[in-house]
Amino acid sequence: MTANLKPYPHRKDSGVQWLGEIPAHWTVARLRDVAAMRVSNVDKHTRQNEAPVRLCNYMDVYHNERITPAMPFMRSTASAGQIERYRLRPGDVLITKDSEIWNDIGVPALVESADSTMVCGYHLALLRPRLERVQPGYLFRALQSTAVARQFHVRANGVTRFGLTQTAIKAVRLPVPPLTEQAAIARFLDHVVRRIQRYVSVKQKLITLLDGQKKGLLIEYRDRLIADVVTGKLNVRR
Repeated sequence: MTANLKPYPHRKDSGVQWLGEIPAHWTVARLRDVAAMRVSNVDKHTRQNEAPVRLCNYMDVYHNERITPAMPFMRSTASAGQIERYRLRPGDVLITKDSEIWNDIGVPALVESADSTMVCGYHLALLRPRLERVQPGYLFRALQSTAVARQFHVRANGVTRFGLTQTAIKAVRLPVPPLTEQAAIARFLDHVVRRIQRYVSVKQKLITLLDGQKKGLLIEYRDRLIADVVTGKLNVRR
């Protein structure tokens, strides 16, 4: 899948431990500079004086890369102010901000499409990309890369349960290519991940017989590929 891809010829030190070197014409930005962030306070309780909503919860994000109206969301209620502030829009990126495991934080999902009933639930942070700075599909893949995810992991606070503060989330730094390259990176990674997922599905019986070893290798390959493309180690421009 990457045999024809070559690294960028000119690179520079990003100045960030986890990112290492990036292409010379890319920049590095804090998350707060490329996306507006809102941490939801909408819980699962139903109240008579509130409007009905469909709640996108922690597990919806944790188990799905893409969020769409077809998903079986929990039915709940929210105030008018909460609906206005936390209603999902296409292009939003959601991340998990709490977990019982320190390295299981910051898992992202991209809101591919949404309707007026869908609201971001508790224990999630809603990131709304500043479109002049970052393309939603690229932001999603950047947050999924180990180079960025590790920054969440080291910022997680807790002992038996770990969480990210708003300050910690906003301070995470990520590489920012030009918008045209962001779009190319997102398209390439979407294509490759779909191929990997199809392969896993077709080979599921074999994977089961091998005690999951082959699936583990494919997931490891996917994660390594995302990290290499997002940090510019591979040039996916055609």
